[in-house]
Amino acid sequence: EIKSQAALCDSLKGDLCQLEKQRSMARATAEATSQGICDVEAAIKDSRLHSIQVFRERDVLMQQVSELKAEQQQLDGLCLALRRAVHAEGLIMEDMETE
Repeated sequence: EIKSQAALCDSLKGDLCQLEKQRSMARATAEATSQGICDVEAAIKDSRLHSIQVFRERDVLMQQVSELKAEQQQLDGLCLALRRAVHAEGLIMEDMETE
């Protein structure tokens, strides 16, 4: 009977040792998973901050494009006025030469 109790005790010790190893591996896996989650959360936060910055820069660039378009329209109007003035001057010069 003592031998069977000793065998049972050895078996239980082996089971306990195996469970401790499994618990240790599960703890390491949980810690690695937790660290991975922290890394992902940090990457998400960085991405959000970067997105906010990109959208702000986009808004600034869109404003600059709008201003440049308005300036281009003004310059187009000025060029048209100058062409008309040059044409009118040319007509006046032709009239003066024919007289």
